[in-house]
Amino acid sequence: MENTGLFVSSYSLLMIGKQLGVPLLLVVGFLGGFADQRNSFLYATVGHRTVPYLEGMGIEYRIMENGDDLEVKIKDAVRTMNSQRAPVALLFAGEFTI
Repeated sequence: MENTGLFVSSYSLLMIGKQLGVPLLLVVGFLGGFADQRNSFLYATVGHRTVPYLEGMGIEYRIMENGDDLEVKIKDAVRTMNSQRAPVALLFAGEFTI
C-alpha cells in the first residue's frame, strides 16, 4: 500500500493488529519522504507524517532505501512481527520509488 493507506487503515491496525495481536507485515511505499525519488508536493505532507504516525501507533518499522540484503531484511521483519504478535512496517523508499 502507499503510506496514505496507513492513515486510512488506522482503526483496523489498532483493533486487529495491536489489540487482538494478529501479526501483520505492512509493505508500504514511502512516498513523500526524503529518499522518495519522485518526491512531489502531493505526498510531502503525508511523507513528513508517516514515521511519527507509526511511532505513535507503536508499530515497528524499517526504511528500505535499496535492495541490499532485501531477503534478510524481510525475514527479520517477519520474525519480529511473529514474536511480537503485532504489525511491522517495511517502508520502501529510495531506489524503490523511481
